[in-house]
Amino acid sequence: MSEFTGNMVIPSPYDVRDGTLVDEGSGNFTLPLIEQVVYGVGFGTSGTEFLGTFVCPGSGQLTDNINLFIRGIPSVGDDNFGITLDQLFKNGDFNPQIIGRFTTNPSSVTIEMWDVIDNNSIVSLLDNNCYEIGNTDRWAFSTINLPPLTRRVNQYVFKMTANTAEVFEGEFILKTKKVGKERKRRK
Repeated sequence: MSEFTGNMVIPSPYDVRDGTLVDEGSGNFTLPLIEQVVYGVGFGTSGTEFLGTFVCPGSGQLTDNINLFIRGIPSVGDDNFGITLDQLFKNGDFNPQIIGRFTTNPSSVTIEMWDVIDNNSIVSLLDNNCYEIGNTDRWAFSTINLPPLTRRVNQYVFKMTANTAEVFEGEFILKTKKVGKERKRRK
């Protein structure tokens, strides 16, 4: 008969399922609900005790026009914030809007834009003025004011600047099915 020696480590209650005895207490780890786990993904004991049932609303029914707006982040001087990267689609009937939020109650907002794919070159906009969306602290810029697109996939960085010196920055990918189509600017 062989003897074995070793050190036993008692698991943390956070690593033991709720209600299961561990050391002098009981575990407090709680499994998610099956509705919170993606459909078909196994979890629980050996990863096979339960199967998730969550399905993204509308999955299988998504179209190229899913993203209506581009989000950005306010420039707050905090390195913990990253730039939000969104994707949207432009076609002959739809020109997405870039939305910025300002807390200083500006009376005017302008936008600057750079083409990341084209060596970060500044984009020559037809109109660099943004418009206020009601009384919501949000200002918008229509992508109809971009020059004609020369690629099906484009990536831009933008900076909205309020007359109060508040800045809102963001980045987005703009896709289109047809390139080189020019549209007249709406007023």
